[in-house]
Amino acid sequence: MTLQHYLTRMIWVCILPLLLLSALFAIERVRDQRVEEERAAAQLLDAARSMLDDNLRARLSGLQTLAASPLLDDPARWVAFHLEASGFLAAFGSHVALIDSQRQTRLHTMVPVGAAPPAAPTPAGRSAVRLALERGVPAVGDLFDGTVAGEPMVGLAAPVRRDDEVNFVVGTIVPLRQLDGLLGNLPVAAGWSVALFDGQGKLLARRGAVSDPADADDDMRVTGTLNVAPWSVEVRALHQLTTRGRQRSAALLAAIVLGGLLAAWIGGRLASRRLARSVRSLSDPPGSPQPPAEIIEVRQARSLIDDAFEQRERSAAELRLREAQLLSILESASDAIIVTDASLSILMANTAALRCFGTPRHAMVGTTLEQLFPQRLRQAQRLAVEAAVAVDPAARGAPGPLELIGLRADGSEFPIEAALSAVPREDSPLITAILRDVTEARRLQAELRASQAELRSLMAEHHRVEDRERRRIARELHDELQQVMAAIKMDVAAIESELAADPKRLAPLVARLDRLAGTAVLSTRRIVNDLRPLILEELGLLPALEALCQQFQERTGIAARVATPQHDAQWPAVSEQIEICLYRVAQESLTNVAKHSGATQVELQLTARADGLLTMQIRDNGRGLQREGRRCPLAFGLKGMTERVRALGGSLNIESGPGGGAVVVVEVGQRQVGTAA
Repeated sequence: MTLQHYLTRMIWVCILPLLLLSALFAIERVRDQRVEEERAAAQLLDAARSMLDDNLRARLSGLQTLAASPLLDDPARWVAFHLEASGFLAAFGSHVALIDSQRQTRLHTMVPVGAAPPAAPTPAGRSAVRLALERGVPAVGDLFDGTVAGEPMVGLAAPVRRDDEVNFVVGTIVPLRQLDGLLGNLPVAAGWSVALFDGQGKLLARRGAVSDPADADDDMRVTGTLNVAPWSVEVRALHQLTTRGRQRSAALLAAIVLGGLLAAWIGGRLASRRLARSVRSLSDPPGSPQPPAEIIEVRQARSLIDDAFEQRERSAAELRLREAQLLSILESASDAIIVTDASLSILMANTAALRCFGTPRHAMVGTTLEQLFPQRLRQAQRLAVEAAVAVDPAARGAPGPLELIGLRADGSEFPIEAALSAVPREDSPLITAILRDVTEARRLQAELRASQAELRSLMAEHHRVEDRERRRIARELHDELQQVMAAIKMDVAAIESELAADPKRLAPLVARLDRLAGTAVLSTRRIVNDLRPLILEELGLLPALEALCQQFQERTGIAARVATPQHDAQWPAVSEQIEICLYRVAQESLTNVAKHSGATQVELQLTARADGLLTMQIRDNGRGLQREGRRCPLAFGLKGMTERVRALGGSLNIESGPGGGAVVVVEVGQRQVGTAA
C-alpha cells in the first residue's frame, strides 16, 4: 500500500465517524424538536388549566360568599340580598339566581325583587343546581342552551346550608363567549390550538387553528382535566406544522453534513497526495540530496533528523568519555560502592568494595548483594534493602543509612552502614549502594561512652572529696576561729569593765575592737554555713532547706518557702550524698532567681514516691526560661548542677511554668546511691 492510499484511507476512517455522528446529531435534533414541542404544549396546557381553574374557583368562591349571607334567612331582606348579588354581576358579568329545592327560581338579578323571575334551565347532562342540592357542595355543570339569553352556556351553583339542610342554591351562568375570552388571553402560536370540553366531551371554547379532518389523527395533542370542574383542556399542534419543521431541520442538517463530507473528501485527497510526496523525502539517508520540501514542518523535520544524527554521534563520544570519568571516580572513592539491578544482582563494584569484603572482582560481579551478608541475616537484610529503595513511599523504610552486618571472604563479620539510592531506567532501576565499614567508629563510640561514664564517676568522687574537705574546714572554723573570736569579745568586755575609771581614753578603742570581733563571728558563721551547713548535718534536708529559704528571703526580700506533703518525721531517710546534692541545687537555683528572674516569690516542693524516687521542684514567678542563658558557654552554674545530679544517676530539667516563670525539676533515686543509716 502506498503512503497516498494509506493517508486516503486514514482520512476516510476519520471522516466516517464524523458522518455517523452527524447523522445521529440530526436524528437527535429532530427528537429534541419533538420534545421541545411537547414541552411547549405541556406548558401551554398548564397555563390554560391554571387560568380556567382560577376563574371558576373565583366564581364559586363568590357564590359561596352569597350563599353564606344572613340576608337569605329572612325573605323580607331579600331586597338587600338582591343588591349584594348585583355586586357579583358587576365583578364577573354573570347574573345570579336563588333557586329552591323544587328548582323554582325565587330571585334573579335580571329582574327586580317581586317581579316574576325567569324559569331555571334544565340541562340534559350534568346540572350544577341538581348536584349542589343533592351533594350539598359547590358544583359546575355541563353545556346547555340558555332559555332566556338564547346562547350556549354553563352553570355554577353553591348550596345554601342551614342546620345541615340545603333548601336553596345560589346559581349563575357563564356564557361560552366569556370562556372564549379567557382562552384569548393565552399566547397560542400559529398552527396551535387550545380547546375546552365539558364532562360530556362537548366543545365549550377554542382558540387557534382547526385541523384538517384528514390529518386530525396525526396532530400532536396534549390533554388535561381541570381541578375545579370535570372539564378537559386539549392543546393541539397541526400535523402539517410539526412535520414541516422537522423536515426542514433534517434537510438542513443533511445538507450541512453532505457538504462537509464532500469538502473533507476533496481536501483529504489533495492533502494526502502532497503529504505523501513530502514524507517520502524523510526516508532518504542523511547527507543525500533532497528535493525541495513543500511542507514547512517536513522541511524542519528533515533538518532535525540531520541534526539528531550529528548530535547522536557527538553524544556517543561524550557518553564514552563520561563513563570513563565515572569509572575513575568510583575507583578513587574511599567508600565501597556497589551497583546492582532490581533483583540485587551485582553489576559493578569498585576497588574499595573488593578490598572491604576481601573478594576479587570476578568473584563478586555476577553474584547477588545478599551473598555479602551472613547466612542467618540474608532474608531480613534483603527485605530492608528492598524497602529502602521501594518506589511506593508508604512501603519505603525510614530515611537514613541502613545498619547492616557484612560478611568477608574469610568468614568474619563486621558492621556496615549502607546508603542506598535507585536510579530509574526504562526496563528496571539501578540500585547504588555506598557501604562503609564502621567497625572502628563503633569501637571509638564504645570507648567514648566508657570515658564519659568514667568522667562522671571521677566528678562524683571529686564532689565527695570536695564536700569532705569543706566539712573539715567548717569544723575547724567553728571549733577554733569562732571560739577565739568569742574569747576576744569576752576579754574586751573585761577590759571595758576594768577601765571604767577612765573611759575616755580606752572606750573608743575597745568599742572598735568589739565591732571587729562581732563582724569576725558573723563572717565565720556565714563561711561555715556556705562550706557545710551544720543544720543539714544535724537536723536533715528539710530544716536545712527551710533555713536556706528564710535566709534568702531576709537577704533579697523575695518570698520563699518549702512545701512538702510529708511531715518532717515521715520524710524518708536519704543518703548524705543526695542531701548535699539537693541542697547545693537549691542554693544555686535561689542564687539564679535573685540575679536573673525578677521574681517576687519562689517555692521549693519535695515529694518522695514509694519506689524511692525523690523529686524537688523550684518554681518562681519571674520572667521565665531565658534560653540564651542556657546556651551561654559561661553558664557554669547550670552545668555544675546538671553534672552533680547526673553523677548520682538522676536528672535535672528546667522548664517554663504554666503561668509564667521557670521550674527547676530534679529527680534522683535514693536506692541508686544507698540510703542514710
